[in-house]
Amino acid sequence: MEISKEFTLEMAHRLTFHKGKCFNLHGHSYKVIVVLQGKPNKAGILLDYGDVKEVFNKIIFEHYDHSLLVCEWDEFFKNFIGHRYLKVNALPFESTAENLALHFYRLLSGHLEDLVKVTVKETENTSASCHKNFDGERLVH
Repeated sequence: MEISKEFTLEMAHRLTFHKGKCFNLHGHSYKVIVVLQGKPNKAGILLDYGDVKEVFNKIIFEHYDHSLLVCEWDEFFKNFIGHRYLKVNALPFESTAENLALHFYRLLSGHLEDLVKVTVKETENTSASCHKNFDGERLVH
């Protein structure tokens, strides 16, 4: 059995390596889809959706929603890191959809036992997913 729950995160970022429009500061209404797989209990529930939401909110939503994602090496935005009035997440990687899917998967995997996939939809038509069996060693810089 497989269940999923979708969440929305409002975040701004830029890609320091990008040669096009994404080099500029911009934002997305990201959709994050969390997928769990396993055997339902006697009541027919794999995991209550409310429990999935509670974990997601604590681990991801509270820290990332309505924030600015900044690469640690981004000279233009490094002064924003630690600013007391701004919600900034300094990341040791570029904030691509691929890297965010892997990052969120790693953050959630210790809290959701049956987690098998995290998908990050950057736009209505684009997404990246990290699966349980992905053997990536590191986030791409």
